[in-house]
Amino acid sequence: RIAPDAILHLAAQPLVIAGYAHPVRTFLTNTQGTAHLLEAARLTPSVRGVVAITTDKVYAPTQDGRAFDENAPLGGKDPYSASKSAAEFVIDSYRHSLATWGRSLKIEVARGGNIFGGGDFAPNRIIPDFYRAVHNDSVLKLRKPDAKRPWQHVLDLCGAYQLLLERVLDGEDHSPGENWNIGPLEHESVSVIDLIGRFETYWQKIPLDVEPGPPETMVLALNTTKARTKLGWHPRLTLDEALHITADWYQTALTKPGSLAELTRQQIESHQDSDRPKSTIA
Repeated sequence: RIAPDAILHLAAQPLVIAGYAHPVRTFLTNTQGTAHLLEAARLTPSVRGVVAITTDKVYAPTQDGRAFDENAPLGGKDPYSASKSAAEFVIDSYRHSLATWGRSLKIEVARGGNIFGGGDFAPNRIIPDFYRAVHNDSVLKLRKPDAKRPWQHVLDLCGAYQLLLERVLDGEDHSPGENWNIGPLEHESVSVIDLIGRFETYWQKIPLDVEPGPPETMVLALNTTKARTKLGWHPRLTLDEALHITADWYQTALTKPGSLAELTRQQIESHQDSDRPKSTIA
């Protein structure tokens, strides 16, 4: 019989386009799945807390392009975004019901930005699509080249998850949990076409094409002041440093796949040591 101290809730259907293709499955996984997990946590006495991962897309879209803080209204026009926003309502209901149940359980929520980094091969994601275009000698198709996103390396986000797990387990704060924006500094939220231009400098130029795609919010930016001041988290990589080591990883995947495990380990250890992982490819 397992007796976990904490749960890191990463399970999700994480793709906007897949949400359009399979809306019911997306709601079942992201919303109902979260309810099932929280209920299991509530009924497992050893569990002291949960760190639940949602997304920057839980916020109601605005036209002014301002960075969302944690108090901004939730929304979601597409199935994926709505499913994640709905999951947060489930989480909040559990937080407010804990006293009624006589249960002490901290539920922290991390709202991350657009993540990239080695190991991601999901469809319809910009960096994996770039890798496939190079691998297949094909054109990279962009759906929303002017869309602005809070891009961040996966290791920076994992650092925040670690801090939130420590917060769950330290026992000093007896609140039922809080919401946290985890993303880059605001000036490093850039457009898709800007991101690709920077990535090309660390790998190679490839032909681009623009094709229509389903509706998406054009500007997403996160205010991460709370995480930086109260949690003590900050991104250790600039956007260009993150793109450089990511290009390194995918180039290695093409040319020396047997070296990927060692390269991945090196990048993780370097990040944990607070040193910025340096690209091994000039």
